[in-house]
Amino acid sequence: MGVVTLAWILAACAGVAHIGAKFYLVEGSPGLVDIIHSSLKPIPIFILQYLLSRNSTPQTFMLLGLVFSSVGDIMLLPTVDIFIGGLGSFFVAHVFYIAALGFPKLTSASVIVLAVAASYGCGMYVYLEPNVEPELKIPVMVYAAIIATMAWCA
Repeated sequence: MGVVTLAWILAACAGVAHIGAKFYLVEGSPGLVDIIHSSLKPIPIFILQYLLSRNSTPQTFMLLGLVFSSVGDIMLLPTVDIFIGGLGSFFVAHVFYIAALGFPKLTSASVIVLAVAASYGCGMYVYLEPNVEPELKIPVMVYAAIIATMAWCA
């Protein structure tokens, strides 16, 4: 079994274990499940960073996006819980992903995708807004816009 295959298997296992731990995570009761969840959450992104760095033509912007995604994951762990730092880190990650993907040419198809992505971003904000603290409304709105922009570029 090659290193890349092993890395993909480890990423899949860590992802499944993380999801399992998340489902059994009890709010406000740190313990073994919290430790498992916190330990496994960033592993798939670390493995993606490794796999991307092995590429014969590594994509610097995509790799930087994965690094900032890892930092965001860690900041949002229940044991760390630095929401603004995590939001900011994911924002920077999405900017790097957009730089890696590039903006699509404006065609009728890409305009339709843009409309769908913008609708999704607006819908995400409308869904989240009632539960967002007043001082976080603009950062969350900007974050929804950057996610929609990245979705359009992808």
